[in-house]
Amino acid sequence: MKPNFAHPRGFTLVELLVAMTVGLLISGVAAAVFITSKTTARFGDALARYQEGFRYASHILGRDMRMAGFFGCNSGRTPLTVASGMPAELAYDTPVRGYDDASAAIAGRIAGTDVIKLQFGAGGGYRLSSDMATADAAININALAGDFVAGDYAVIADCSNSTLFKVTGVTGSGAPLALSHGAAGNSSASVASPYARTAEVFDFITSYYYAATSADKRHVLMRRTLRGGSASDEEIAEGIDDLRFLYGIDTDGDTTANKYVRAADVGDWSRVLSVRVCLLTSSLDDGLATAPQIYYDCDGGAVTARDRRLHAPAFFTVSLRNRTG
Repeated sequence: MKPNFAHPRGFTLVELLVAMTVGLLISGVAAAVFITSKTTARFGDALARYQEGFRYASHILGRDMRMAGFFGCNSGRTPLTVASGMPAELAYDTPVRGYDDASAAIAGRIAGTDVIKLQFGAGGGYRLSSDMATADAAININALAGDFVAGDYAVIADCSNSTLFKVTGVTGSGAPLALSHGAAGNSSASVASPYARTAEVFDFITSYYYAATSADKRHVLMRRTLRGGSASDEEIAEGIDDLRFLYGIDTDGDTTANKYVRAADVGDWSRVLSVRVCLLTSSLDDGLATAPQIYYDCDGGAVTARDRRLHAPAFFTVSLRNRTG
């Protein structure tokens, strides 16, 4: 007996249409989920980068503000300056000095932004390897070759005195390294006193912070570091559209800041106890906001963005540890 095989049946047109419809619905849902997830991930990455930029900028700027005026145990006192012919941008009379927009002559600075100048002794200091016999003797320190070169400015300090001098010569291959401070680069070959080996020598650093436009058109926080006759520019953080400073001064003698003013209104910089900083930040990626934001700038004014980036001002205040008093 022959087996009875049924003829195979195909799908009807209705079944095909139903299957295609269901498939399209599933594909649409999957595509929507994928796009949403991608957008969320992009937003999250951009927001994290945006926040990290502010955190790093505030950390570096705040750290250098707290270092301003640091010269070991003689911190907060103005050193005797024997270095002569110092460029105006290196001259020291106060650890912190601000410049409002009108007086901030920094090439590349974003118009309308402020500049701050910070000066201090870098690092932990180099101990003297021997007592100085006389005030004009070479200073022997426990440092390595290359830590100082002729033309650098340095501060030698103990708990009684400090002297800002120009290094006119360096001898030795390190530990000890002998620093000369002759009359060729100084008003006197003598420092404030013949320092004992308990004194320390600090590399004298001047840093300017300002907002600038980079070569690829990004707004960034820049630090210009001056050491001796050399200058180096370093990009600290990106997405910084504005930089403003207010200076807390003591007007009633109670050693607390009770009034915050612009740099032009400070008058006596020795009365500045703290600095209030505003960083106007923006995300690097456009298209993160669904519509142009309305945000507040550093002056408290409402601004409508010209793009769909994230914009926000960030404020923080730094107390000055080593102010000149």
